[in-house]
Amino acid sequence: MSIYLYVKRCQHCGLKYFGKTINEDVEKYTGSGTYWKRHINLHGHEHIVTDKIWNFDLQSVATEFALNFSKENNIVNSSDWANLIAEDGIDGNLS
Repeated sequence: MSIYLYVKRCQHCGLKYFGKTINEDVEKYTGSGTYWKRHINLHGHEHIVTDKIWNFDLQSVATEFALNFSKENNIVNSSDWANLIAEDGIDGNLS
């Protein structure tokens, strides 16, 4: 099973979201974050684009990458990102 980490962006305002899915069609998957889903409902799915996709075979590698990316990009505290918690590459941020 592959693990996909991705960056989505709203073309309307530039807000970004960093997330994880196991859905192979990452382009169609919009994300599951609470704030991000509210944002999509407000501005529309048609404005959401996928900027980056990373594919991992090992959970430990995906988790390490996700936590580092979250920290390096300050996704929780930056107004550029819709993430409310750091992404850890595990469903529901269970780490």
